[in-house]
Amino acid sequence: MDKLVSIIVPVYNMEKLLPICLNSILNQVYKNIEIILVDDGSKDRSSKICDEYSSKDSRIKVFHQANMGIACAINKGLDNVKGDYILFVDSDDYISDQMVDRLLNVAEENDSDIVQCDYYAFQNEGGVGFIKNRGCEIIEFSTRNEILDDFFHHGYIMRNLSARIFKSCLFKNVRCEPGRQIIDAATLPELLIQCNKYIYISEKHYYVYERPSSVSRRAYSLGQWEDCKYGDAFIEQFIKEKCPSFIDYAYYKYTYTTMKAYFGMFFSPSNAERENILNESLILFKKYYPLFKNSKYCNTISNKEAFTYMLFNLYPNGFCIYRNAMFKFKTLLKKLIQ
Repeated sequence: MDKLVSIIVPVYNMEKLLPICLNSILNQVYKNIEIILVDDGSKDRSSKICDEYSSKDSRIKVFHQANMGIACAINKGLDNVKGDYILFVDSDDYISDQMVDRLLNVAEENDSDIVQCDYYAFQNEGGVGFIKNRGCEIIEFSTRNEILDDFFHHGYIMRNLSARIFKSCLFKNVRCEPGRQIIDAATLPELLIQCNKYIYISEKHYYVYERPSSVSRRAYSLGQWEDCKYGDAFIEQFIKEKCPSFIDYAYYKYTYTTMKAYFGMFFSPSNAERENILNESLILFKKYYPLFKNSKYCNTISNKEAFTYMLFNLYPNGFCIYRNAMFKFKTLLKKLIQ
């Protein structure tokens, strides 16, 4: 097998973890790879580390640019790939030495557009070594409807670009949108809509570093709100035009997302940004809640969930105070029981 695999690594201020990441890529048993490092204006030693590794291995190409965000860094990598397949690795993560070989073999043997493996999360900056995979579950999605159904309903298909290999042709007309904080939710559907076959394997070949400052663990932020607002355009421009059969589910999820945005900002310090997000998220909720209520998906939720939406629709501030009080009560009760 002589297929070239392009591995894109966006880099920004990761001097401690970057060597672990790069060593794991260089140690691949499958050798026909090109490694594209895009240094997004790092202020630590990451830039020098990239150049040092490049000087020792001709398969590594380094691109330096001013800090423009991860979307622009990924796009820079995509603009310079030559491979038949593409794989993304975050600069604070690492991969098993079998990952490229294993995913590429599955892709080639099954003519799959995308092959995804499972992952292992770690919090130690030194990594956790490698986990021995015992057996392998293989799940195949062989139609676009099956693929999108699993994605939208949070099944096996993860909502990011890592831990999988893509046929490079999928990216011919797809790039990440600059300025977005969470790029995967916008980019991945554009790839899946082109996909004729998607395979998930349960083997863990990707190792994710979970740090306390990760986006998912911070308080609700302006960046997250910008991504929330994008959902409105996503429904209008993607769901309605390219996969209208999922419109009812989209109404349901976005109703929840706008409610979550309101709750996420409600207890933040009072300022103009907070007031703006509260007002805009409530407007969007009021737009989509009636659409969700009239959709067929409304009949599938529990009475408890239906009551939650109704309560928020009538008394958004009271709902937030109530939910926060219940959370504190349950936390206290759990401590008392222990």
